[in-house]
Amino acid sequence: MSFKHQASAYIQYLWKAKNEHSVHSPFLFKLLIHAFYKAKSNSDLEALDTWYKNMCQSEESFQFEDFGAGSHINKAKTRQVGEFTRAVGKPKKYRHLMYHLCAQLQPKSILELGSATGVSGAYMAKGYSSSKLISIEGSTELAQIASREWNKLGIKNASIKSGEFNVHLDSVLSELKPLDLAYIDGNHQEEPTLAYFEKVLEYGSDNLTIIFDDIYWSEGMTKAWEKIKAHSKVRQSVDVFQMGVILFIIVKGHFPFEEANAKDYYYSLIIK
Repeated sequence: MSFKHQASAYIQYLWKAKNEHSVHSPFLFKLLIHAFYKAKSNSDLEALDTWYKNMCQSEESFQFEDFGAGSHINKAKTRQVGEFTRAVGKPKKYRHLMYHLCAQLQPKSILELGSATGVSGAYMAKGYSSSKLISIEGSTELAQIASREWNKLGIKNASIKSGEFNVHLDSVLSELKPLDLAYIDGNHQEEPTLAYFEKVLEYGSDNLTIIFDDIYWSEGMTKAWEKIKAHSKVRQSVDVFQMGVILFIIVKGHFPFEEANAKDYYYSLIIK
């Protein structure tokens, strides 16, 4: 993770920032209002937040296998569930955003690349319980932890495949076709990210939504994001730095500084 790169990217974000009134697409306007700006909590989210808090405090140990670009924070092979969940987890507003995006878009099929301890998958699966979610996780023990936690939460519409992404990707996409939503995490490198994007497009429905994690993680990830924005099938883009929207494609980055304050003018602005 390059602090210099992320700082530069964030300055550009502030320079271009606009509010929701600059969004002309009725679909995007409705999505932003209900998933970003005026999204409310409910009993599902309260239960998920309590579970997440407990996960962050877990002292359970596991052996971590990393097939992606690696961690800039902790490269140890023996990790604690709580420490790992805190390291890869997102602030509450972004966990809720994942939930509300699924509630609003109602995807029938969801692909997740990178289960980690099951947090993002849990919020997405609970967001629209009629969906079918399949997650692929490279680390065997992480996959077991995530699957166990989903069972504890009573999640019946999600399952996990353990192994490298490329081993399972084609078969999972065939099972989910036509794919409505994909959340791509776990390999923060330019070329693999672009390859996953092209592969997902092959199997996507007309209402395909793709979420990429950590688009400002490195210069390579940002280059991938820029190329995705320039793709021939992309006609409109909206970016809030941590989350950007390209037509039906939603791309999320990782905020490099302290969590934004809701009173801050730039807290929920959109880059177009």
